[in-house]
Amino acid sequence: MIALIGVIAALAGCTRIFEAKAIQPNPLWSRRLATDEASSEPLYIHQRDQLLPKNVQLRSSASFAAVTRDRIRFHVGIGHSWEEIADTAGWSVWLEDETGRRLLPQRREVPRINRVALEWLTDPYLGKVRAYPTIDVYQGKADYVFVERDLLGPRRRAVTLVLERDGVQLRYAWRFSRDLFMVRHYLRERPGVWLTTVIVPGPDTRVASTTYEDASW
Repeated sequence: MIALIGVIAALAGCTRIFEAKAIQPNPLWSRRLATDEASSEPLYIHQRDQLLPKNVQLRSSASFAAVTRDRIRFHVGIGHSWEEIADTAGWSVWLEDETGRRLLPQRREVPRINRVALEWLTDPYLGKVRAYPTIDVYQGKADYVFVERDLLGPRRRAVTLVLERDGVQLRYAWRFSRDLFMVRHYLRERPGVWLTTVIVPGPDTRVASTTYEDASW
């Protein structure tokens, strides 16, 4: 039994966690009409990729819209150099509250994969130059709908969206406060004073094509 516990602990320690955080008001607190928009601050996680230049960082993202106090829709984007890993279908997704309790999504909607073309890079001597050949990466996108009574009610103190695959965990955490505001994206250290970080997707990229899944669940 002790050996088994040790193996489980070792496996758990292999998970790489990347987290972006925000402190903001509950989006429903300031909404006066049911038709008013109630959205969170968007959060971003930036990661490097061995197949890309050192100064390129892939951006994954999450934000949510409070449809009602019982229903939340999260907008998710996953950036990766491999199409298979960018595909949201291959990720486990759940929502955690301030106690750590997990809730699974009711639906995954409009799943799609963008092929993103990186057309510009920054040379330390020449400035912005066209990338030859154009570098293609992928961005998986989908909306996740969570439903539960008082899911975003007045007593809710925090929600964290978690995406996990192959020992990597992306965490987007929002804590609710009427008085404090803070947004902290996850950004890897800069590549060096002679290089400019290029964010993908970003202003130096374009969506070359989009593939939609046949059905949602």
